[in-house]
Amino acid sequence: MRTANKGHPAEQEERRVSPKGKAQSPTTHHAQKWGRVHQGMERLRQQVARNPKEKLATLLHHINEDSLRAAYYAIKRDAAPGVDGVMWSEYGADLDRNLADLCTRVHRGSYRAAP
Repeated sequence: MRTANKGHPAEQEERRVSPKGKAQSPTTHHAQKWGRVHQGMERLRQQVARNPKEKLATLLHHINEDSLRAAYYAIKRDAAPGVDGVMWSEYGADLDRNLADLCTRVHRGSYRAAP
């Protein structure tokens, strides 16, 4: 069994679940750098397809403002608010600042998703 980051105890190894069917791509392309985000995720899918038994130690480097923006636009606009009570349109009112803050907190390790 391999360990994450050369045995660093602070990080646990990720368990990968095999995807069922084809991953669905968002139909809206609002991010200026959408092509780069999409290509990065496609390369990841191809690598996993080539080496299905290989475990991924970390995916944190794939989380950036472009990928978070793509995820934001993939969410249904009329969906119910999240656990924080913020609606899609409210979060998007200051989207650039919100995404920059979220990306910083994720990479710093201070972001904790609510249950």
